[in-house]
Amino acid sequence: MKYTRAYKEIVKFLCVLGTILSFASRDIESKVNRMDELLSSEEGKNYLFLDDMLKYELKAGITNADGIEQVKSQKGKRYGTRIMFRLHQAMAFLVQFFINVREQPHSKIHSIVNDAYKATISRNHSWLVRKTATIAFYAIPSRNTLIGRMGHDTSEQKLMDELKEIIDITTDVYALIAKVFDKYSLVALNEPKTPTGNLKKSSSESAMTSKSKQV
Repeated sequence: MKYTRAYKEIVKFLCVLGTILSFASRDIESKVNRMDELLSSEEGKNYLFLDDMLKYELKAGITNADGIEQVKSQKGKRYGTRIMFRLHQAMAFLVQFFINVREQPHSKIHSIVNDAYKATISRNHSWLVRKTATIAFYAIPSRNTLIGRMGHDTSEQKLMDELKEIIDITTDVYALIAKVFDKYSLVALNEPKTPTGNLKKSSSESAMTSKSKQV
């Protein structure tokens, strides 16, 4: 539940990046809405926590050990394991993008986004999708425009400090989610165990509890 609420906030952030990333926000929003449907269903109790969801869908024969769906839902909608896996991949892209914004102050935004894309979710896309995305990134607003949209009247330094906190928290959450996937499913076997491949310890890590696994 907490995980999907967090993604609803991420969707709001993506909207400030301009219409060029609207495809990403719509995709994430549709997945979050589907998780809400599952949470509101008769089997909703099995979707409160990620580990419970993975065990339930595996035991019920909804997915196999590789995370491949074995049954079709109504209207062709996905089940929880695949949805959460895709959201997990999207988080890697967002973390890398935030890191690039902080660490590449003189780079053009389209290069920053493209670098984050190539380092994360591009490996899951076809050549045509990758090529289209690379071209589309040139339409993203300038850094100054982006900073203005993100922070409004906030200074850039304060905004960068806030981004650092977001990076630390989301990196820790990503690593925890990866551990849960590896324990109950092979769906994320080939995914990086941290969004950047090098988990940075943060003060938030000690405060993380098992509730971080909550969907």
